[in-house]
Amino acid sequence: MVLNKIEKDVFSKFLFEEVRLSFSESKLELIDRTYTGVGFFTEIRTPQNFPLLYGGQSSVWGKVGATLNFGIEVGFLIFIDKGIPRAIEGYTYGDQSWPSSVKNFELYNL
Repeated sequence: MVLNKIEKDVFSKFLFEEVRLSFSESKLELIDRTYTGVGFFTEIRTPQNFPLLYGGQSSVWGKVGATLNFGIEVGFLIFIDKGIPRAIEGYTYGDQSWPSSVKNFELYNL
């Protein structure tokens, strides 16, 4: 399995805006993706040579949202464990369901 377009774009935005790395510098491996009905949770593995982020500290980054399919507002989190990105989470607000397919999306800063 590979990351889908929205996961790649969110991760790329995180890397560029937060730590000034380009996505091409990292080759992520998708471990597992779970859909929850109101979002998804994707576990990732970074290569061994991936640079340590935040001085090796754990953190959660959540500075990006998106509009899906011209109307569904969502947010994203990237979980960093001891300086290494481990997961990407996408979630809807309120009682919205995550769409069965994302035909288009527009990312924006929160």
